[in-house]
Parts: sequence; C-alpha cells; structure tokens
Amino acid sequence: MINGDSIFEVFRNCPNLIYNSSINSLDVSNVKDASFLFIDSTSFNEDISGWNTSNFENISFMFTRCNFNKSINTWDFSNVLDCESIFLNNTSYNEEINWNTSSCEIFSAFLYGATGYNKPVTLDTSSALSLNRFLFINTSFNETLTFSDTSNVENFSECFRRARAFNKPLNWDTSSAVNMSGMFREARDFNQPLNGFDFSNVTNMSNFMASKSSYDINYMDDLYIKLDQELVFANMVNVNISFGTIPYSVNGAAARASLINKGFVIESGPQV
Repeated sequence: MINGDSIFEVFRNCPNLIYNSSINSLDVSNVKDASFLFIDSTSFNEDISGWNTSNFENISFMFTRCNFNKSINTWDFSNVLDCESIFLNNTSYNEEINWNTSSCEIFSAFLYGATGYNKPVTLDTSSALSLNRFLFINTSFNETLTFSDTSNVENFSECFRRARAFNKPLNWDTSSAVNMSGMFREARDFNQPLNGFDFSNVTNMSNFMASKSSYDINYMDDLYIKLDQELVFANMVNVNISFGTIPYSVNGAAARASLINKGFVIESGPQV
C-alpha cells in the first residue's frame, strides 16, 4: 500500500524502466494526486485496470508522451477534478473512453496531439468548466463525442484546432461559454451546423474558424444571423472574428454587415 496521498511524478521520465504485471496489484486507494505519473515513460504499457482509484482527484498529464494503450474504463473517476492533458502527445492510446467524470472541472488538452486515438469518447461533463484544446492537433479523430452536459463550460478556446478530420454533430449547451477563440481554427473537414449553440455570453471569438476555406454556405449564413442576434458588442474583450476564407451568400449579408456596423472586425471570404 502507498501510505501517502500522492504519487506525483513517481515514474516520470523513466524510458528504460522494466515494469511487470505486479503493478496492477499496487494499492493506490489512498492516492489523491496521480498527476504526471508516467509522463515520458515510453516503455510503460502494463495493465493497471485493477487499481482502486476512488480517491483520485488529479490525473493531469498522467500518460503524457508515453506509449500506454490499455483500457482503464474500470477505474472510478467520480472524484477526479482535473484530467488536463492526460493523453497529451500520447500517439499510442486507442482504447475507447467511457468514464464517469461527474466531478471533473478541467478537460483541457485531453487528447491534444493523441494522433493514434480514433474511438468514441463518452464523458460526464456536468461539472466541466474548460474544454479548451480538447482535440488540438488530433489529426485523425472523427468519432462521436458524447458529453453529458456542457452547460457550465466557459472555455472552448481551440477545442478543435487542427482537428482536421473531425466532422460530427455537436449538440452542446454553450450557454455559459465565454471564450470560443480559435474553436474551429484549421478544423479542415468540420462542416456541421452550429444553430444550436448559444453565443449570448461569449466575449472572445477571435480566430473562430481561422484558416478554414470551406463550410456549408447555408450554415455560414445562419451563423452570421445567430451571431448578430446574440453577441453583445459591449461585452467583447476581442472584437475580431475570423472565418478564414469561407464565403457567404446574400442570405447572410445583412447580418454580417450589421455585425460590422456594431464594431466587429470580420475576416471571411467574399459574398457569392
């Protein structure tokens, strides 16, 4: 049994360490902080599904830049508060994620650079405050994201930046969203309507769809209309909005012009 409540960095940067199956019997029932546990431990890929993780609170950066690829769906995630960057630049992990993370507030950079991952993700996000950079630079992922509740999330910045293959519907409650800067920046294949999004509390949409060249023109027109109705200019901390070179039609022209008249600076393609 580990007597303390922390195993922070215990196996950090141990690329040549030889593990065996006995690690699955390690008693971690008292542990709260397992952050950075296997970061840069490139040889680690043992089964640890038997761990009692009921007291884990921090699992941030736990499997960063290692080759771990075993299912941990049996773990108890119910007390986890922070799982930021848990698979950051782990290019091996590809086990389906279905976790009860009902207490977790921070999901930032969850699958950042995890280019080997392409399985459905099911998370309890009822306490989530941040999803920024969730799929940043995950160039292969194109599976469903089933998030139980996103109504408390404030930060969606760069959530799908450079997630070039992703193109699935997002039926998300964004009523608490404040920061959407770069949310779909360089998300090359994303082509889903956002008419269910709530932009009424957003204060930053800079680079929202920067470096994108294609998006359904009807969705684009609808987005201009929705933004004109919901964005409050006086609340903005950044008045720049980029839609790359995505064109719009006469149906969205009036709303786009209205946004500009209010003071927004819009980058986009031409009216066609």
